[in-house]
Amino acid sequence: MSMLKKKLGTTSMVATSTGMALSSSIFPAIILAIGNLGMLTAMSAIAIAGILNFTIAIHFANLSQMFPEAKGIKGYLHEAFGEKISSFFSLLYLLLTWVAGALEIYIFSYVISYLGQYFKLPIVSSIPGIGWTIFLLCLFFLLNLWDVEVASKWQSIITYGMFTLLVLFSMYVFFQPTHQIDISPINFSWNSFIMAVGVSMYLFRGFEWVVHMAGEVKNIKVVARALPISIMVLTGVYLIYTSTLPLNHSLSMQILSSPVPHLLLSKLFGWIALAMMGLISLMATLTTYNATMMGVSRMIYDLASVNLLPQIFTRVHGKFRTPWVAIVATFLIQLVFALLVSVTHNFHIPILMATIIQGIVYALSGTAIWILRNKARQNQFLWFRGSSTIALFSTGIFIYLSMIVILPSLNGSVGISLLITTLLTFVYVFSVKRTSL
Repeated sequence: MSMLKKKLGTTSMVATSTGMALSSSIFPAIILAIGNLGMLTAMSAIAIAGILNFTIAIHFANLSQMFPEAKGIKGYLHEAFGEKISSFFSLLYLLLTWVAGALEIYIFSYVISYLGQYFKLPIVSSIPGIGWTIFLLCLFFLLNLWDVEVASKWQSIITYGMFTLLVLFSMYVFFQPTHQIDISPINFSWNSFIMAVGVSMYLFRGFEWVVHMAGEVKNIKVVARALPISIMVLTGVYLIYTSTLPLNHSLSMQILSSPVPHLLLSKLFGWIALAMMGLISLMATLTTYNATMMGVSRMIYDLASVNLLPQIFTRVHGKFRTPWVAIVATFLIQLVFALLVSVTHNFHIPILMATIIQGIVYALSGTAIWILRNKARQNQFLWFRGSSTIALFSTGIFIYLSMIVILPSLNGSVGISLLITTLLTFVYVFSVKRTSL
């Protein structure tokens, strides 16, 4: 069987990790998380979410070095919890990454439609959002099928370009005469603050998926370096962007419920700010499409290689040495989920579902470090003394945050969706006779 290429370095891995997290869907997620908070409280919530995710980055960095031959998240959890638990949560996480990717497609269609109508571009507005979706999915499908190195170079260019433009946008808005930073005290609510921290975890969703690309890096240490760097970059960018938001004011329901609140808020500062944010949103979607195709297809490949998914997904293209069947599957499944989200028009459900499962998987990763601490110490894998204690502490925090987000969110739609997804995953996992590592 053909082997995957080992071409990726730290720069490409950071671009892929941050590109998976910073998507167009994070902008409505930011408003959902901190829209009703004051500026200082909002920035504190995002900073705490960043610190917590940094501990998770350390966990995955340690696990990637402890088990370099493990098949990503499935292999790490298997070492600590055994076959069935690792299979269940790995597959459930994969399903929700597809849903999150579909959410991105849905948001993008609204971005294109809004910009086309505002700037009176009939060529753009006349093409339905799903048309642009199919075009971009096909483009990155071909790039990823062709060569992972080509795809990673595109990822680096778009991601670092997007970060630069987002910082420039923030500076532009910051120096506008109409922009004011209101740091006056407001009524503080602990429940609202904790809920904001919990939902802000979504802003870092998927950064750890690059562990499934460990088979294509030049050195396993690349993964361990890239993960913490990615969290630091994302936290800094989110804090800079948050400083431009008109918080400490009551945002209208139109903004709070809109799939494109970042465009509505940018319009307050003129057409230049709107155009810049529109371009940022486009680049964010491009990075997510490409990074999802790269990361999720490798996750499918890894799960198939341990017999959790059909063996057909382990096929590697003889010429390009890319997991072409897994890439095709990612393309088709993303398209199907995008159509489902477009029909329901409910983009809050995927955000909350992904946040809940993300918190649980992160808590499991911290628990895995604690369970495997003796092996880690013997082999000197831990980054610093006390890493296992921090892992246990962060595990408790993530369980708490998951509960905070779960309990208020279990209304009819979210609860039923989460229940159906969990039951189907449970039935499938226990129908699989045995996985292997």
